[in-house]
Amino acid sequence: VDKVFDWYKDSKLWDYIIDNIDKINRLYFTGGEPTINAKHKELLDILISKNLAPNVCLDYNSNVANVPTAIFDQWQHFKEVQIGMSVDGIFEHFEYIRHQGKWKSAERAMRRIDTDPKLKNVKASVALTLSVLNVLHFADMQWWMKEQNWERIQEDIIVHNLYGPDYLNIQNLPGEIKLYIKKYYEEFLHAVGARWFDDTRFALGDKRKFLYHIKQKCDTIIHHMYDEESDNEVWKRFEPETLNLDKLRGEDWKKSLPEIAELIQQYNDKAKRKQSVKLQ
Repeated sequence: VDKVFDWYKDSKLWDYIIDNIDKINRLYFTGGEPTINAKHKELLDILISKNLAPNVCLDYNSNVANVPTAIFDQWQHFKEVQIGMSVDGIFEHFEYIRHQGKWKSAERAMRRIDTDPKLKNVKASVALTLSVLNVLHFADMQWWMKEQNWERIQEDIIVHNLYGPDYLNIQNLPGEIKLYIKKYYEEFLHAVGARWFDDTRFALGDKRKFLYHIKQKCDTIIHHMYDEESDNEVWKRFEPETLNLDKLRGEDWKKSLPEIAELIQQYNDKAKRKQSVKLQ
């Protein structure tokens, strides 16, 4: 199994790919970050030089923050390019969760994918791994995505729920915080509906509509959150573990993620007041 994932180091597998390159019609690249892999670039160059690229579809999982310019130039030669962009937030959220990633670089890549006339063969979607860190940020990010009026990028975010580390799993949030988040999502859906509701097609149950997908995603997030009872012992590790990581990175989660930080602080303050009353 290890050899399959180390294909770029295995000369026999590389030789096999090259020997059968005229039989390839789809290539799927995942990471790490596949676009910075030298063998990846070499493989695309070979397909282009042999005039095989017009028959090949490329499929990627990418964080899009560090895509080399040369790769964009290569993509235009292929039949189709599908990109699943792993983006867990925008602005400071992106930079905190995707440590060392720069939001400006990621946004620049997204806009080039969406507008470059040479990349009409490209289609893309955004996938977010949902955790304690961005559970409140998802609504702002989804609103931002909709307002961009993308041409080639899917406007609704694909959501993957995080399970580990367990202290970042939203299932282990305290009950009061879960209730706040549930109400927050309900208010978000109401605001989205007021802003983008289409009486005719949405009333007919058109599942392609934006509102249908957003409601479906929010419902799935809430269902996941309540699918397991909170584990208080696990939750107690959230702040110490996050602070330890901040010390290593020279960051401050409370400054980068102010929405969830404020909510957790309010919960902690309330818990202290309750404890004080009990002690008296």
